[in-house]
Amino acid sequence: MDSIFGIIGLICGVYCLYGYYLVQFKKQVPLGILLPKGTDIKSCDDLEGYRKTVSLPLLIFGLLVVAYGATDLIYTYTGQGKIIFFVFLGLSTVGVVLFVIFIRKINKKYFNIK
Repeated sequence: MDSIFGIIGLICGVYCLYGYYLVQFKKQVPLGILLPKGTDIKSCDDLEGYRKTVSLPLLIFGLLVVAYGATDLIYTYTGQGKIIFFVFLGLSTVGVVLFVIFIRKINKKYFNIK
């Protein structure tokens, strides 16, 4: 049960990478990751611009969280990589805050969300 945060990190990171795949290649917007509940995708001013703007933060955040989850599992089971684990823990914490800030700004710009 010590590895629960590593498992959660891996699952969340893979889900974000899947969201990136949907945005970049399938031309879809994953509502659960990017938009607040109740936001209609049809109210977007420029859907293509939104997809292009949101794809890079989603990719970076997904990779960062996957890296955190992997280092957490490695550190939990082997005890190796303590410094790397804490570096990724700090980076993922800062990454969550920055991701939320960026996505809010992007949503305000394209969806006029207050």
